[in-house]
Amino acid sequence: MDGIDFPPDRIVLVDFDGTIADFDGAVREEAARIGIYPTNNGQPSFYAAEDYAASDRAAVWAIINKPGFTRNLAPLPGLVPGWMSIIKAGFHPVIASRLRPPEYSPTDEAEKLEWLEEHLAPYVGSWVIDEAVFTPDKDLLLAAALVDDKPPRMMKRRGAWTQVVFTQPCNAWDNPSDTLRITGWEDPALQPTLHEAQKRFQGF
Repeated sequence: MDGIDFPPDRIVLVDFDGTIADFDGAVREEAARIGIYPTNNGQPSFYAAEDYAASDRAAVWAIINKPGFTRNLAPLPGLVPGWMSIIKAGFHPVIASRLRPPEYSPTDEAEKLEWLEEHLAPYVGSWVIDEAVFTPDKDLLLAAALVDDKPPRMMKRRGAWTQVVFTQPCNAWDNPSDTLRITGWEDPALQPTLHEAQKRFQGF
């Protein structure tokens, strides 16, 4: 992460979809507009399209990949105060997101940057845009923590960082004994959880 002048054990990576932006809520809302509803019996998948009947999944992917979808996602509650809480705890938050394949969603990166410009940059500074990292492999990034809604058992490898699970219905069931977790950006456990992740840092 060139240009970020902070030691790795003070960097906190923050996922985009489902962690700062309400991805799943937007999928459900847009799908309902065209008469498509989940068939998952109340047990959401991490991959939103899998919550729908196989015959509906192409339509759900069309919603996700439609230009403007990412740009119009709502921020999750408490995002700005939570972001500031990370900074007040002595950490430096950095957006780390995996982009959808450009052949299906060519505007994904641009829309995420535009989203950050509207929902975070006015409150914390334009550096949040300049430092955002888009990568297919977050394990290669050196940091103390990764705040991410991906279920822990779906993480392919562990990087130097420790995952801090951002609670969503898709991961509520996945709670290994050593899991670090926050219930949202307004969780009072945010700062102590990041300090615990820092203690586990394996980058040096």
